[in-house]
Amino acid sequence: RDAARQVATGKATTAEAETTARARFASGYGMTASVSSADNFATATLSAPYARLVLAGSGIASALIGDRTLTASVTMLMEQDDEN
Repeated sequence: RDAARQVATGKATTAEAETTARARFASGYGMTASVSSADNFATATLSAPYARLVLAGSGIASALIGDRTLTASVTMLMEQDDEN
């Protein structure tokens, strides 16, 4: 959410927001981050292998649920500059 908001308000470029999100979530869970903007919307997406996030441990979880990815995405409308 923070990454999409930074881009939507003009406080960061998509590259800057993506770098910040990657650094924030680089905790060893295999998390990936991407930030993009198109058609007046900013979108931030985080993904991670589901088995790396569950408490049962990656070996057991992988055997039970298979090779799945958990993804969360937030899209925000680009805000207009009030000065124009």
